[in-house]
Amino acid sequence: MSFKNVGRKGRGAIYIWAAGNGGRYQDNCNLDGYASSPFTITIGAVTADGHSTYYSEPCAAVMASAYVGGSHLPPTAYSLNNERKKIKVVVPEGKGKCRKTFQGTSAAAPMAAGVIALLLQANPRLTWRDVQHIIIKTSRIPSTGESGWAVNAAGHHYHLKIGFGILDTAKMVAEALTWKFVNPLHQWTTPAITQTKFILPYKSTIIRLFANKSFMGAQRIDSLESVTVTINIIHPRCSKLEIFLISPSGTVSQILTKRPQDTDNFRIPYWEFTSLHFWGEDPNGLWTLKILNHEGQHKGMVDYFSLSLMGTEL
Repeated sequence: MSFKNVGRKGRGAIYIWAAGNGGRYQDNCNLDGYASSPFTITIGAVTADGHSTYYSEPCAAVMASAYVGGSHLPPTAYSLNNERKKIKVVVPEGKGKCRKTFQGTSAAAPMAAGVIALLLQANPRLTWRDVQHIIIKTSRIPSTGESGWAVNAAGHHYHLKIGFGILDTAKMVAEALTWKFVNPLHQWTTPAITQTKFILPYKSTIIRLFANKSFMGAQRIDSLESVTVTINIIHPRCSKLEIFLISPSGTVSQILTKRPQDTDNFRIPYWEFTSLHFWGEDPNGLWTLKILNHEGQHKGMVDYFSLSLMGTEL
C-alpha cells in the first residue's frame, strides 16, 4: 500500500466517505475500497437519539457517525414517517426546490464534511492525520445502551457501525485551537504468510503472524493508527465467512461480517480490509487472523495473509 497525500500545501487533503446504506441488506463497507482505506474518514449514520441506523453499513473502517435520523430497526411506514419528523436534513434538489427529509449515510458524510470545514477554519494548519486524531479523541459515546461497544487496549471505545462515537463539533473545534501536531507517520508491512490453509465446513481457521518492532528499523511504530489486512481466500460461499483480527493486546476487530444476500462471490482476491479498532495500541507481538465458516457443505482455502501497520513512534 502506498499513498502520497500532498494536498493543502503538503498537509494532505481530507477525504470523507459514506459508510453506505446497504445495512438493510447486511452489506459490509470493508468491501468498499474507498471506505476500507486508512486515508479516508468513513462516516456512519445514527438516529435522533444516537442509535445506529438499520441502513448504515457496519465495518471496522468506520471512524465516526453523524446525526441524520432514520430508525434503529427496519421501519414500518408509520415509524419511518415518525423518524423523519425528528431530524430534518435539508438539501437542494434542483429547479429551486429543496428536500426536507434527506437521510442516509449520503447525508451523514456531507454533515461530517461541514464539521471538518469548521475544524480547519479554527486551525488551517491541521494535517489529514491531525483531523483523524481529533475525531477519535472527541467523538461522543451515545448514552443509548446499545450493544456492540468494546474498548481496546489503549482505552478507546469502538463500535462496528458507529465507529469511535458521534461527531461533537464544539469539542473538535476547541481541541483544534490548542492542538499539538502528531508525530510523523510510519508504515511497516509484515512479511506475508503464503502457506495454504483449508477453510473447513463449520470450522474456525486460525493463522498467526508476529510483528516484531526490532525489524521495523526507521519505520518503528509504538502507537497504531490503522491496520490493513491483505488476504486471498477462495471459497464457493464467501458470503458465509466471518473474519476477525485479534491484536497482541487481545483486542478483537471483526473485519468482515456474513452477507447472506451476496450470492455472487467465490473469492476474496488479495483484498485490503482496514481496521481502526487498534488505534493507540502497541503492535508488537502475535497477531491472530480468525476465519469462521458458516457453510456446511464446501471447504475453501486461504493462501495469503499480511498486515500493513500505520502509526507513530513515541
